[in-house]
Amino acid sequence: MKSADIRANFLKFFEQRGHKVVSSAPLLPADPELLFNIAGMVPFKPYFLGEQDPPAPTVTSVQKCLRTSDIDNVGHTARHHTFFEMLGNFSFGDYFKQQAICLAWEFLVEQMQLDPGRLWIGIFAGDSEQDLPPDSEARDIWENTVGLSSDRIIEFDASENFWTMGDTGPCGPCSEIHYDLHDTRADAAEIASLISSGDDRILELWNLVFMQFNRDQSGNLTKLPQQNIDTGLGLERLAVVMQGCQNNFETDLFQPIICQTMQLAGVESPPAEQQTALRIIADHLRAATVLLSEGLLPGNEGRGYILRRLIRRASRWGRKLGFDSAFLHQLIDPVVEIIGQPYPHLKTNLAAVRQKLRREEQQFIKILQEALNELDSRLVQLNSRENPRISGDEIFKLYETHGLPVEITTEILTDEGIQFDPDEISAAERRHRKRSQGQRGQAGDSQLDLSSLESTDFVGYEQLTLDSQVVALFQDTEPVTTLPAKTAGTVVLKQTPFYPERGGQVGDRGTIEQFTVEDTVVSSDVIAHHGHTGSEALTVGQSVTARVDRSRRQSIMRHHTATHLLQAVLREQLGDQIMQSGSFVSSDYFRFDFTCDHPIEPDLLRTIEQRVNSLIYQQNPVEISQMSRQQADAEGALAFFGEHYGEEVRVVKISGPEDNLSCELCGGTHVTNTGFIGLFVITNETSVAAGARRI
Repeated sequence: MKSADIRANFLKFFEQRGHKVVSSAPLLPADPELLFNIAGMVPFKPYFLGEQDPPAPTVTSVQKCLRTSDIDNVGHTARHHTFFEMLGNFSFGDYFKQQAICLAWEFLVEQMQLDPGRLWIGIFAGDSEQDLPPDSEARDIWENTVGLSSDRIIEFDASENFWTMGDTGPCGPCSEIHYDLHDTRADAAEIASLISSGDDRILELWNLVFMQFNRDQSGNLTKLPQQNIDTGLGLERLAVVMQGCQNNFETDLFQPIICQTMQLAGVESPPAEQQTALRIIADHLRAATVLLSEGLLPGNEGRGYILRRLIRRASRWGRKLGFDSAFLHQLIDPVVEIIGQPYPHLKTNLAAVRQKLRREEQQFIKILQEALNELDSRLVQLNSRENPRISGDEIFKLYETHGLPVEITTEILTDEGIQFDPDEISAAERRHRKRSQGQRGQAGDSQLDLSSLESTDFVGYEQLTLDSQVVALFQDTEPVTTLPAKTAGTVVLKQTPFYPERGGQVGDRGTIEQFTVEDTVVSSDVIAHHGHTGSEALTVGQSVTARVDRSRRQSIMRHHTATHLLQAVLREQLGDQIMQSGSFVSSDYFRFDFTCDHPIEPDLLRTIEQRVNSLIYQQNPVEISQMSRQQADAEGALAFFGEHYGEEVRVVKISGPEDNLSCELCGGTHVTNTGFIGLFVITNETSVAAGARRI
């Protein structure tokens, strides 16, 4: 059975049993604190917590997932992947253990016609530390409702059969369905040992999570408002069984990519090392293609760094197949053929993905060639020694001097049997950072000790003039009780109307009695006002009147709201892959950085300018509201990657005559109507980095 048919059969099976079919969420979740969607249940977290109403009491989906915790194992084992697809059925307070177990058994045994004699069941053995008993209810259902003999049901501890999405969040005991790839029979003790050791003979097919609890940051469990079901059945693993394979890479989810790679490389009967290379390339290329199609660009931090590492790792392993120039972009077609039907955005963005992939690999090869020549000469010297070893300083120098990523160097060294100490590499990196920082920050905000102060109450959204009280003063970086007249220093107030510099918006200016505020910053929720006193001193405890420069603030507000309109129009004209990558909003102008790998033609730039002005002239209302993060995600609010958002978020929505023009998470200050912005003029458009433009 082809993988496309497995997907279709799964969704149809559960749809016929009352489940609503839900499309896959993107790999890139709206939450900047979560790098990728790592499981089928992630998009449904608000429903499990009872924070939002689900689209239906029971749903089913095939969810794109990405995990990189085991990236070093990919290609070396039969099962490890970065990108994978998770088939799942979910119940939000509707059915629970019995129906979940029976549905899973019916699908596998009756629908997919798997041999029941090869299926083994894992259940939760209990956890005395959490005061959780063994899952006798699940055992009873497997034995008395499904009809399994007790010796096919094996108990495992919390590390194996208690599922949680992370250190915190919805969780609960689970029951796993395992498949024995061998037709030789084994007893329960042998199977339990194989499962615990992760032996490739046993496939963990399906995890049925009985989601009953929420785990807080202290590790405490509290019962959820309702009992839920979250299941995950790996498509790649079920394909192994349905296609009679012993290895995920033998299935039709990978073979077309592997075959085309072999053809391109001129390889017919690859030895073990080249087989590993083929698997790594196929896996990483699938992940990179999907990430690029969703608008992510390779970078040096966060999600972008992971994408860059996937591309570079695949490119480096291509050298073992004889590739010495960019080749990955030539292998995208089989990826799209395999997963383009369920995820059509791959086809829509195919040309852009191919271009981005080719450019990133070409840049890497330039770096790699010089660095590898240097490394190769070191390897010749090292291999001549009896116990070859390289220092952390030498490894990091290859990165510092030649740009060779540390993880690639260590992979090569491991392959060559060269010893090294990871702690030495970390120490070398810390020394590098310290040198790079130099004298920076010695007289800056980082030297102000604000840790003993309470968070400042910011009221500047509602008012620009406020009677407040001085709670702390600093002269240079030292705390003082009195800041003398005509002296530079820093003032901290109990309450302030001054907006601090953050999110790309500059800090407010104004006055605090005789103190002229030249800049406003924030650290650990304490807002600090930098400036100088006039003819009179300031003292701690003094009552003062704080006045924000109204004219300047209003100019900043006009510019900040204009950035939202510009992003909306850029996405309208260039596609939803356009995302903000940085901004600077001042009283005189703003600049806006966004993901885009090509210059914008002058005619299109004029169209963008005219479109923004038309939205301004429409005098569209700007609505600002507080809501839960989950509600904001449900409304499609854009989040700026790299920004930190709490559970409660501020949403800025610009509504047009027919629908929402813009909806973003934003803590900045804004006008109440687009008409207040005035004339919008684009003065320049240029490249700011690879794959990023600036207006």
